[in-house]
Amino acid sequence: MAVRMVGRKVAALVALLLVGSTLALASPAPSGAATLPVTGKAVPSLAAFDTAMTTFMGNHGINGGVLAVERNGKVLLERGYGWQDAAHTTALPPSALLRIASNSKIVTSHAIDVLVDQGLLQRADRVFCTPDQPTGCILSIDPPAGYTRDSRLGDITVQDLVDHKGGWDTAARGSDIAFETAQAATALGVPSPADKYQLARWVVGQPLYHDPGTTEVYANIGYVMLGLVIEQVTGKHYIDFVRQSVLASAGTTDMAVGHALPSLRDPREPNYEDPNTGPNLWNPSQTVALCDGEFSTEALDSAGGLISSSRAYVKFLESYLPGTGWGWTTFGSLPGTMSVAIVQPDGTHIFAALNAREEPDGTDIDQNTFSSALNSAEASITTWPTSEVDKVAPTTVAPSATVKDGVVPTTTAVSTLVSWSATDAQSGVDHYELQKSIDGAAFVAQPLFFPQQPSNAFNLAYGHSYRYRVRAVDRAGNVSAWATGQPITPKLVDDGATSVTYSTGWTKATPASALNATLHYSKTSAKTATYTFTGRGVTLVSTPRTDGGRVKIAIDGVTQKTVDLYSATIKPKTTVFSSGLLTNASHTIKLTVQPTANPASHGIRVDVDAFVVR
Repeated sequence: MAVRMVGRKVAALVALLLVGSTLALASPAPSGAATLPVTGKAVPSLAAFDTAMTTFMGNHGINGGVLAVERNGKVLLERGYGWQDAAHTTALPPSALLRIASNSKIVTSHAIDVLVDQGLLQRADRVFCTPDQPTGCILSIDPPAGYTRDSRLGDITVQDLVDHKGGWDTAARGSDIAFETAQAATALGVPSPADKYQLARWVVGQPLYHDPGTTEVYANIGYVMLGLVIEQVTGKHYIDFVRQSVLASAGTTDMAVGHALPSLRDPREPNYEDPNTGPNLWNPSQTVALCDGEFSTEALDSAGGLISSSRAYVKFLESYLPGTGWGWTTFGSLPGTMSVAIVQPDGTHIFAALNAREEPDGTDIDQNTFSSALNSAEASITTWPTSEVDKVAPTTVAPSATVKDGVVPTTTAVSTLVSWSATDAQSGVDHYELQKSIDGAAFVAQPLFFPQQPSNAFNLAYGHSYRYRVRAVDRAGNVSAWATGQPITPKLVDDGATSVTYSTGWTKATPASALNATLHYSKTSAKTATYTFTGRGVTLVSTPRTDGGRVKIAIDGVTQKTVDLYSATIKPKTTVFSSGLLTNASHTIKLTVQPTANPASHGIRVDVDAFVVR
């Protein structure tokens, strides 16, 4: 495939490009290929891509892969092939996240473009500060004790890193320094593996093999350093800047930094397969498959550690390099991973990723044959669909609030769990966006540490009215309308309030550990406490204890549950029951002491410390 390089963005990619050959597909698919499940919406006119994927995977014993095709600003195909799990019981969904290896570098390169366009960075900026040049530079990093900087380190520019001209040389060194996280940890006296910041310290104490800016040698470590440059210039984590300033404008945020260890991986990732083994960086006495802990994807983030859905990557490609009249292909490869990104001269964008890069017998798979299979499929298409494969937004349920059992309120605020949900039958929900209004003011965005989770705890002060609204974004980039919840107005009602009434047989106590230093308790069966309130929910604050009994709780005459108040240790001012969402009207909660207790308890005592109305 001929390649014509034009423009600033393309110039930044020169050192990354690996152009696929025009080899035809290998032999016809073995019979086993037909058994691979295929998920996602079938598009008959694009069936050649399905054939290319299943044939290639069947020929090479690959068990998991994803593919997306984008054209004229529309994602026309998004499919999953093979299996999510090693046991081959769950089909891989089309929205699965897979490691993309060095195709992460294209994302990082574009992040640098964005910073240059914003005027926050210049390509000629020096990357490393040195004792001789402590200013006019970006990264101030000291090598480990006993190590010395190469005198040329301060000459490296941002563009040198983009162009793989930083001066490192894997062949001359005999190893790839970006993978030397165990050695870096030893030099710094920290647990293995070193993180990317510790790895950077190790690197600045190692020699260069070429004068910066003179010799192009593919270097993963240069892109690790570019990730640190992005963080230093923006004050944000690399992946956060990428999502906010690179991906969001493309209509997606569906990329993340992958984890090396299987136990930490995103549930949307498949298992990765590699027949070779090595020591686990986190536990060197343990031998693992190379893809399961022999190297750190976390330390490689901006150089090769990203995971992505195929849809997200083609949307990124279309935003970054729309139809231009020229084409290129780039590859990513790590143990357990092969990915290919293709931009065709007509502006078609193709991305595919596999969960293996070697045959089961350890033979290397020629990645050019993979791109050739996809190129051949694209060339065979005579009729292209004109509609997006998924344009339906998620259906979102408005937020509601409750107080979880075991929370310890204060006299000024209570931790409240705000929950919401959404469904999306086609692509699945990617993440949520939440906003909050206080006392009727404008809605303000609420950062979510885990945007994929449908709940978050907030500390809400009594006497204020809170309102939350949420919208969901699916993996196709479709955004739901805002779904707004009812107002939440938390109020603390002490046990001694006149609105709380007790039958005979209750005693008032004044322990310092109670809210407002008072509570009521009863040790007699069938005694009741009643509280009538207006609100959308109510929470009981009590004291689980060694002589705690059981209390039956009813709201408006309907039994909700019987709560066991026994605890091996005393737990003052603890929430033990919260109602579901009620209508905003008058309600009555009634507590009744039960005659029997947990067998471990030596009493049937029930404490009423307070109620929280919301």
